[in-house]
Amino acid sequence: SKTPFAIGSISKSLTALAIVKLIEDKKIKLEDSVQQHLPWFKLKDSQISSSITIQHLLTHTSGINTYEGLLISDKQSKSSTALKENVMRLSNVKLTALPGEKYQYSNANYIVL
Repeated sequence: SKTPFAIGSISKSLTALAIVKLIEDKKIKLEDSVQQHLPWFKLKDSQISSSITIQHLLTHTSGINTYEGLLISDKQSKSSTALKENVMRLSNVKLTALPGEKYQYSNANYIVL
């Protein structure tokens, strides 16, 4: 009864549901920039960083590639700042496409969310 299970990508559905609830409660909008809610979210190109929206992350169209997502996932840290630290590792990431231009699955999108 106390056995932990690795839930993996099932958490993406739960995260998306939580985002929808925040939208229904008028706390966020799909069009909001990520930096509006996480000012410390930065990529290599700071101008592009500010144009990435919640919708881009939800739909895997942020431009963050699959490989970069793997670099920050599965760190299994128990630190209270682990998520922020992992997201901040994206600060040297160059996008493979402009936000909204191309679908590319990346765990990083949902780690940021």
